[in-house]
Amino acid sequence: MGVYEGLTNAWSLGYTRVIMEMDCRDAYEMLTEGNPRQLGSSLLPGLLEMRQRSWDIQFHFIRREGNQAADLMARLAWRGTPEYHHYMDPPLYIRDILISDRTDLHSVMA
Repeated sequence: MGVYEGLTNAWSLGYTRVIMEMDCRDAYEMLTEGNPRQLGSSLLPGLLEMRQRSWDIQFHFIRREGNQAADLMARLAWRGTPEYHHYMDPPLYIRDILISDRTDLHSVMA
């Protein structure tokens, strides 16, 4: 769901060059190899269609440990209200974690 929402928002905002990082290996393999064998999601047709759009999109698999900022925000979202939040800049509470993630990135990429 996060990949779908992220790509939908990037497209609607007019981004033509996107790097999508994810910690779900099944989703990563489906999007990079076109192999839907392990994803039985109703989002699958939409994801495959978005992959074919006229834009430069790269998919990167990064272990959860390498993206602590996204992991924290996802955990906080589950505790909060179900509404969607869009940030143009990272919230203050996440900035130090972003710096740490960038520093540690080389050791956790697949």
